[in-house]
Amino acid sequence: MKSFRRRSSHLRRRAFTLVEMVMSLVILSVILPVCGSIVMMAGRATTDGATRNLAQMQAADAASQMTDDLNVALNFTQRTALAATFTVPDRLSAGSPQVVSYSWSGNPGDPLLRQFNGGASTALLNGVQNLNLAFTPRLMGPAPAATEQALFSHTTAFGSTHGNNLDNNNWASQYFVPNLPIGTSSYTLTRVRLLLKSGPQSAVMSVSLRFPDALFRPTGAIVAQATVYESALSSQYEWIDVRFTGLSGQNPLQGLCIVLTNATGSTNIGAVQIDQSLFSILSNAYWSSTANAGQNWSIGASTTTAMCSVYGTVP
Repeated sequence: MKSFRRRSSHLRRRAFTLVEMVMSLVILSVILPVCGSIVMMAGRATTDGATRNLAQMQAADAASQMTDDLNVALNFTQRTALAATFTVPDRLSAGSPQVVSYSWSGNPGDPLLRQFNGGASTALLNGVQNLNLAFTPRLMGPAPAATEQALFSHTTAFGSTHGNNLDNNNWASQYFVPNLPIGTSSYTLTRVRLLLKSGPQSAVMSVSLRFPDALFRPTGAIVAQATVYESALSSQYEWIDVRFTGLSGQNPLQGLCIVLTNATGSTNIGAVQIDQSLFSILSNAYWSSTANAGQNWSIGASTTTAMCSVYGTVP
């Protein structure tokens, strides 16, 4: 009898009372809705995040398409906050430019439309909320050509001037170093201007650019060469331009020699005017001459300078 009572008492202690059951139901009634809300919120957040990422990718694709078209735009026929129409280079091998148009109604949610060469408008991007096509235009195309400038110039005489006659044996050379802006890495030499006059006979003068030796005399290494016909010269001194091509990428620290020799003929081929003055030393230029067709050149003289200029462009 005592044993049965102990078991019954033990069983009663393990059971739930009515109050405990009611409290459990109350707690569950609070937890379950909260859990449900969390699940719904998590699901909504996942969906919104995926939609947002997709919208961002679509917007980026549309912006890339517009940028590609605008970067090659030739001219605009319409440009407002909601529309832009312009021509682009020939993409259809039709022999003429094509027309591209972008437009948006201005109503949030409406698509951005693209039209190519008068065809049907297609939705480039759906659900546009805001757009402003009133952009600032930028000039596209080849860079403007570099302006020619004087790289070396001795056009004003500081002392006495006289002519240096040239023939098949008597040649002349003027060494110079280009005067360039600090930081210049290269330049293009375009022409040389010399104060020349004709001689008594008709011949052809050769004007070459050569590398110098350590004494500022010309070597046999010719950088470029051009000709001057004596028949085109006047009997009085005048400025003659001798043009060169293909002389880009020149070293700004490298001096060069302007060498005047005969190209054809064995008689006088003309004369170049020179200036003799102590002030010529300031030009950092050296005059040299030969009486035996270049076999021996005089050491460069800094007190004598040919009346000349050197022109070129700097990138």
